[in-house]
Amino acid sequence: MWAFGEIPDDLIRDIKKTGALFESSTLDPMAHLIKAHRVAIAIAKKRGLDADNPRGLSRSIILDK
Repeated sequence: MWAFGEIPDDLIRDIKKTGALFESSTLDPMAHLIKAHRVAIAIAKKRGLDADNPRGLSRSIILDK
């Protein structure tokens, strides 16, 4: 789980109890978001997935002016 900004200690404890990986940082949330995005791309590549064309997002919405 990625957390951006300050996270209450009891929430961190509860997340870790589930066995989930918890990632947090003192970085500015926008900088931390870039880090999370880069990790997601690396995971997709490792799994042989195309991060630029994710499954299930084949439709687009076109808004008229």
